[in-house]
Amino acid sequence: MREMKVFEAIHGVFHHQHNLWQARYDDIGHNKISLHGAKVIALMLEINRALLYLNISGNSLTDDGLVSIAKALKLNKSLIRLDIDECGFSDEGLSELSKVLTENSILTHLSMFRNEHITDDGINTLLNALEIKKTLLVVFISNTTISSIMKNKVRYILHSNIFHISK
Repeated sequence: MREMKVFEAIHGVFHHQHNLWQARYDDIGHNKISLHGAKVIALMLEINRALLYLNISGNSLTDDGLVSIAKALKLNKSLIRLDIDECGFSDEGLSELSKVLTENSILTHLSMFRNEHITDDGINTLLNALEIKKTLLVVFISNTTISSIMKNKVRYILHSNIFHISK
């Protein structure tokens, strides 16, 4: 029942004629959105051409929800920041997002705090994507099971991405 209300709210925000084309920032974090809601968000991301920043942190997206959103990012040409903190996804969801990041040249900021199921393996897939596509400049990760070595690798890759863009 709660998710249906959230669905209606998301649907209303994205389908309202003015908001669809003019919305620049949307914070729908901590709204008990799960897979169904994530699929609605994904559909809206596919058609929205103005949204720059989306915060969906604190929702139970899990891997399937993140995969839906990741696939929408293939088509989205405006979103530059995505916050997916505390969304309950694992290496599987991060792997799919990483694949999309090799095709997406728009997203520059990604926040993934407190997703405890992300391991070094998942971050390694992200690093592979960052080496292919050098547009992601900021990645926020903490409170995960990622090793210090892997965090340093992320810092190194992001640092080289900054220099790649500034040349």
